[in-house]
Amino acid sequence: MKKSAISVLMFCCMALFLFGCAAGDGERQPNGYQIYYTNSEGTGLVSFTYSIENQVTEELVNELLNLLGNAPDEPDYICAKPDGVTVTGVQMSDDTLLVYFDEAYTQMNPTQEILCRAAYVRTLTQAPGVDSVEFYVGDNPLKDSAGEEVGRMKSEDFIENTSDEINAYQSGQVTLYFASKDGKSLVEVGANVILSANSSTEKLIVEKLLAGPDSNMHGVNATIPSNTKLLGVYTDERICYVNLSEDFLVPMPEVSEKVTLYSIVNSLCALPTVDKVQISVNGEVNKSLTDSLTLETPFEEDQSLISE
Repeated sequence: MKKSAISVLMFCCMALFLFGCAAGDGERQPNGYQIYYTNSEGTGLVSFTYSIENQVTEELVNELLNLLGNAPDEPDYICAKPDGVTVTGVQMSDDTLLVYFDEAYTQMNPTQEILCRAAYVRTLTQAPGVDSVEFYVGDNPLKDSAGEEVGRMKSEDFIENTSDEINAYQSGQVTLYFASKDGKSLVEVGANVILSANSSTEKLIVEKLLAGPDSNMHGVNATIPSNTKLLGVYTDERICYVNLSEDFLVPMPEVSEKVTLYSIVNSLCALPTVDKVQISVNGEVNKSLTDSLTLETPFEEDQSLISE
């Protein structure tokens, strides 16, 4: 397969910093919810903590939406959604909250739009049972400026920064390889992602493989044992070095060891900056998945494993 570059569209540069009455780690305190707003300069997010007793998901979501639309009466807090943009409805779909906006949403400039997304996703995913948020404009899924559906967004997709460091946020697509239904071949899947200057694309790809396929990725299975942890990843001289925990060596009953290995190798080699992948376990390469499949040398992609 032809090596594909990530198609990235620069949205904006912004400072994301935390300010409010809660602890600065961004974690919800008991009954305390951080509601995110735009700072007075319109360049980043600030948060304000409200105590909310209601734990019924539907009612809590409505309360969070109300707070998102009503900023504290202080100059440092501005609603991330402009007044001319309206939330027309919400709907739960499994663990994803669908938020519907009117057509005025498309009139936001790129900085406003990404901050609005970050504020709503970071706020609403605090509700029990809401793992991700998906935006709709009218009846259609939100699309980026390349015409690709943005899809489900999680809180961790938007890096929270406690310093004044400027972060470049980009939207694009990466290529992932998961297992076919019989576990004997690889299936190519495109995934929309939000990239930050604080996190490498290689790290994002491995983390998505570790998390397994999203619910909207049909006909594919996870390739990596669920307890596997990413201990480190970096690229040097076109070789990507991936360090995983010992759980990586645990066989998956319905997925061949070769598919497990090359799901990582082929996904990373789809990047224009990577030609080979060296995998280690707890920092050691003298490990084996099978008697004939050792990790001692870097691997190149194997196109023969990819299903047509």
